[in-house]
Amino acid sequence: MVVFLVVFFFTIFFWVMMLGNHMSHLIERITSENADQMLYDLNQELDDQLKS
Repeated sequence: MVVFLVVFFFTIFFWVMMLGNHMSHLIERITSENADQMLYDLNQELDDQLKS
């Protein structure tokens, strides 16, 4: 019974950690895409200001 509980809680802990890792990678990918677009837009604005 004790072995079953230890394995059960370890399995739950493992899957929670895997889900958290997956979610953090998704958040990182989404924010990096937004940051790349924002930096590109800022670069275009600065280039336009330098040309005029």
